[in-house]
Amino acid sequence: MPELDIVTAFQCDEGSRPIKVRSSSDPDKVYTVVPGDEETEPSCTCRGYRFRGTCKHLKEAIRHRCGWHSIYDGSPAMTDVHKTRKICPRCGGRLRVVRVGV
Repeated sequence: MPELDIVTAFQCDEGSRPIKVRSSSDPDKVYTVVPGDEETEPSCTCRGYRFRGTCKHLKEAIRHRCGWHSIYDGSPAMTDVHKTRKICPRCGGRLRVVRVGV
């Protein structure tokens, strides 16, 4: 098995942050959804998620999640300002430092 080099990378942290998703059947209802990522379990406050473990609100949130990664996504390019302030160059969200084997 080849040896891997461990490098520092940046990844958009938006998957771990809760977002609000409006119900399609009742516009007065808004659910809190966490799309989830490698460190955060997905969740939704709707009854369907509690019953089935998945729901359309979670699927919608995942579809709109940024997911930018400095190694796997070369565009848009990361500048020194993005690195210093830990700002995602794609969505403007928070970046987290990750270690990746390459």
